[in-house]
Amino acid sequence: MYVFSDLLRRFENIFRIGTVQSVSGKRARVVIDGEDSEDIPWVVPRAGGNIDTDPPGIGEQVLVASMSGDRAQGIIIGSLYQDEFEIPSNAASARLRKFKDGSIISYDPDAKELKALLSDGATAEISAPGGTTFKGPVRFEDEVMCKKTLTADDTIKSKADIIDANTSMKFLLDHDEKHDHTAHNTPTTRKVERVS
Repeated sequence: MYVFSDLLRRFENIFRIGTVQSVSGKRARVVIDGEDSEDIPWVVPRAGGNIDTDPPGIGEQVLVASMSGDRAQGIIIGSLYQDEFEIPSNAASARLRKFKDGSIISYDPDAKELKALLSDGATAEISAPGGTTFKGPVRFEDEVMCKKTLTADDTIKSKADIIDANTSMKFLLDHDEKHDHTAHNTPTTRKVERVS
């Protein structure tokens, strides 16, 4: 009778749903049926030369698999949506990651749209010593700072003034228009022009 009840208990414990209570290092403690588990690991996509890190969060609902039904050998193998942490997008085709500060990174293959929407105060950095290439039009809607030489293979256009450390393009254009080159029999060569 004991053997049967022990087998039944182990069978019931092979897969259990619980809630993450704490996370420390690469292990987490899960509450299952009101009882705390041991500090158990979670499954990751890669853990060799290429490493992924994405620990479960406090309050996250997870599925725990226990080898031989022994909870001490449990492993978190996945997560489940719940009312408190619902799916953030109803787009059927979108691949989306939402962070706890509200930032979202997503790609919708149907709309062919990649988005990185960071929360207020968040910053982004790309470090590529070998260089970075953008193919296609690029639009900046705020200030752009460049600490080194800006090189262009084609025309640089501006609907506003261009200013350097000593003068401005508007000043040079105004001065050039007011100056009488014919008085000195000097041919005029325009290197810049106004953009309407």
